[in-house]
Amino acid sequence: MLAAYAQDPGAYHQAQDDFGGPQGLLRSAAAAIEQSGPDDPGKSPGAAGDDETQALSQFASSTGLWLDPTGIRDFMATHAMRSGSEHKVAHFLSQNRVVKDLDVQAVATESLFDYRTDHLLSNYLFQDSIHLEGFYLYDGRLHIVVSQPFVEGVHPPWAALKEGLEARGLHHESPNSLIPSFTVGDSLNCHLCINDLHENNVILDTNGELHPIDAHFYFNTRAERVEALTNLGLWPTASPSE
Repeated sequence: MLAAYAQDPGAYHQAQDDFGGPQGLLRSAAAAIEQSGPDDPGKSPGAAGDDETQALSQFASSTGLWLDPTGIRDFMATHAMRSGSEHKVAHFLSQNRVVKDLDVQAVATESLFDYRTDHLLSNYLFQDSIHLEGFYLYDGRLHIVVSQPFVEGVHPPWAALKEGLEARGLHHESPNSLIPSFTVGDSLNCHLCINDLHENNVILDTNGELHPIDAHFYFNTRAERVEALTNLGLWPTASPSE
């Protein structure tokens, strides 16, 4: 999509063909790092990060999804939007999508595996369309580039956010607080804890619908996360979907 692949301009479409579409490509990138790092969150995070970074770099090489650092950084600067704590953000006007650039050293989740599989869960639970675009190296550090649809709207106040998410079947964990954590599970094959759904991570569109744009999902262990993904049909043998 970004036409800035270092080796083959057609690498993005070829990778999607090879892995069964955007969802299959996301899942395959996550599978490439499933065995990297410890099962318990917070245990040896530095070593886990190094292992995951190496595994993702190997995945990038095997798929040809290395982006040209100069091209992608110029694109991000030219089309910059307000950045968050994790990502630099740009608007890809011709595709009506938002491009997000993550320096893996700035990831807010316990691991890169969590970051990758959070996208699978967001696509499933919130009907998002997060795509993996590619990777690049800058100053010796790995960057992951993803995109998702641009949503025209505003960030809602907390009361409207809470009411809207509860109307979608989510349950606020602390009803008398402003802690942005919710759970869902009544209609699923598993129980999900969703964190970080504060006002800046949710958009209220012009039709009055809420769109979580940067949700994080919490599990006690990696094994529990994989079990939930499997129960939802997202891991590892789910049918590819766009």
